[in-house]
Amino acid sequence: MKILIILSALLLIPIVMKFQERTFLETSVPRTEQAILAVLAEHGVAEPSVTVDYLDVSVAGLVSAEAEARVIGEEVDAIRGVRLVSNQLISPGWFEIKREGLSLNASGLVAPHWVDELLKGQKEVDARGLEASSKVQMLGKSVVSWGLMIDSFYEGDGERTFSLRDGRVTLSGEATPEKAREWLSEASSLVPGAPVTSNFEVFPSVYHFNSRTPLSPLEGEPLRSLSRTLADSLISFEPVSTEPTTAARGKIQELAEILLETDQKVRFVLGAHPDAGGEALAARRAQQVKSSLKQAGVPSSRLEVVAFEMTEDGSGFSGQVELLIL
Repeated sequence: MKILIILSALLLIPIVMKFQERTFLETSVPRTEQAILAVLAEHGVAEPSVTVDYLDVSVAGLVSAEAEARVIGEEVDAIRGVRLVSNQLISPGWFEIKREGLSLNASGLVAPHWVDELLKGQKEVDARGLEASSKVQMLGKSVVSWGLMIDSFYEGDGERTFSLRDGRVTLSGEATPEKAREWLSEASSLVPGAPVTSNFEVFPSVYHFNSRTPLSPLEGEPLRSLSRTLADSLISFEPVSTEPTTAARGKIQELAEILLETDQKVRFVLGAHPDAGGEALAARRAQQVKSSLKQAGVPSSRLEVVAFEMTEDGSGFSGQVELLIL
């Protein structure tokens, strides 16, 4: 009889275990999943995913920062009856590249292969602040595309900042109108649908950038004094004409005398600000002033005619020719 009871008990063990397993899978596992999902929701995890294999748990999703992924992992692991075996929470990668003066500095948290590839086209850059992490997801196109954009953005002079942060691309710094439009279009194509913000300080030409240092041998007060004199000597023209106004003719003669008295190694940019007459008329006006200065004895080699662009802030210069120290 005892043997029968023992055999019956042994036969019941698999049934009881099966029942307990079914109860665990149908009750405990969903309850555990809901508890973990509640933690993820509390932290605002996007695209959350939870896998429960008895006591072993894996979580995945997008968080705002890498540090937050660690905090969430600790909270999940602290849930009773849970053992976190895989934390696949990742954060968006970010970076900021800034040029001030001659210094180009990069900082951020990017995917491992981005550290070397992102700034491949930049010869002199301090990238000590750019860190690699396998726990980040880079937005938009490939690192090659981002690298080409950065090469374009930092080609030529000017203090500028390029950043990708919180899913937003931000461009700022010194730019000409044409370049500002070009860079904004290029940046928008890198992360389709993502916001792109531009905070450019727009100038008629690179020669107007606040950060620019003239190549002139002049320094200090002589350089500043000559710059002020030129700024006060804009050449105006008759409407829709290449003929300077009466007052401007006197200014041209005065400018010629100033240029002849200045160190002969000093060269000048001669540019016309466009008006309603368009860029072609502006170019002819600049050439007219150059011809007048040559007739007054200023060597042609000291005068470089360039095209200025129309800017909203610079509209007060419209239709005038300006001299800048090259």
